[in-house]
Parts: sequence; C-alpha cells; structure tokens
Amino acid sequence: MALVSHPSGSGTGPTDRVSTAPGPGLVGVDKSDYIGHDVNEVVDRLRTLHLVPVIQVASAHQPGRPGEVVDLVWRGELRQGSEIIVIAIPNQGRGKDK
Repeated sequence: MALVSHPSGSGTGPTDRVSTAPGPGLVGVDKSDYIGHDVNEVVDRLRTLHLVPVIQVASAHQPGRPGEVVDLVWRGELRQGSEIIVIAIPNQGRGKDK
C-alpha cells in the first residue's frame, strides 16, 4: 500500500508524490498516471481502488481536449472510501449558437 507524502516546505502539494507505507486501507495514487487520460477511464480506475471519484469541471481557460483529466485533488491520506476530485475538461459542445 502507499501513503501520500506530505511536503517538507518545498512548496509542492501533498498530492504530487507517493511513498510506500504499511497500513490497512491506504491507497496510493500518482497524479501522473491519470492526468491527460479520459475522465471516464480515470473514474473507472479510481473506483477499482475503492475510491469515490467526484468530477469537477475545469476552469474555462484550462487548455485540453474534451473529456481530458487535468488534475486530481484530495486531502490527507487516501483510504478506501475516500473522496477524490477529478478535474476534467467538459465533454459538452460549445453551447448555443450566437
């Protein structure tokens, strides 16, 4: 199992790296394994880890293709049943014609 490492004043977020540590129910997630992939694929993969993914729409200025995951966000240690935010470019069309 893996545990999310905490920053040591380096300015990096606690979700940027993972380190191995024993513990029941702990889940290791490396953002780089998910960012850039299709949101549906990422959600399925996170569910297989017994996490609870919640999709959030990326900001309007975020570059990327529709359905692409641009970030993952969580707080503290990830354990089975933990919520994890999946930020993705929306799949919808461009909206109504002007």
